[in-house]
Amino acid sequence: MYLIVKSNDDLNKLQKAKNASNVLVWYYADWCGHCQMMKGEWEKLVNSNPQVNLAKVSDNHVSPNDNIVGYPTLKLFKSNKTAAGKRNSDVIDYQGSRDAQSLKQFIKENIKPQKQKRKPKGKPTKRSRNPLKSRTVKRRKARRPMRTRRKGRN
Repeated sequence: MYLIVKSNDDLNKLQKAKNASNVLVWYYADWCGHCQMMKGEWEKLVNSNPQVNLAKVSDNHVSPNDNIVGYPTLKLFKSNKTAAGKRNSDVIDYQGSRDAQSLKQFIKENIKPQKQKRKPKGKPTKRSRNPLKSRTVKRRKARRPMRTRRKGRN
């Protein structure tokens, strides 16, 4: 999903998306030179189909709860399920360089797909069944213990 916030309805959609899934939000201003330089890199990121939903929010539609101090600002809203089944959102501020490759790396590091549990395939082999019966262990057991001197003999 790629959402460009242009109205209050879009802002509501963004809020729902933040609570339901992982969203990388770019807060920008049209008058900001750094934002204008970053537009091309953002479009590259959008076209690369990243693992998260993306949103672009203009300075006209920034809510005070987002704590935006300067532009451009990138925030990753990471959705987590709590034990009660409710969703909780963590916010991670992006501090890296403003190119598409760095943004992809940031997403990859912070959004890790959940690993599925592997089921064992078939029966284990004879060797893996009982590691104590391997050849090397038998040889060690077959060796005689070291001889020690008896007390009283020189």
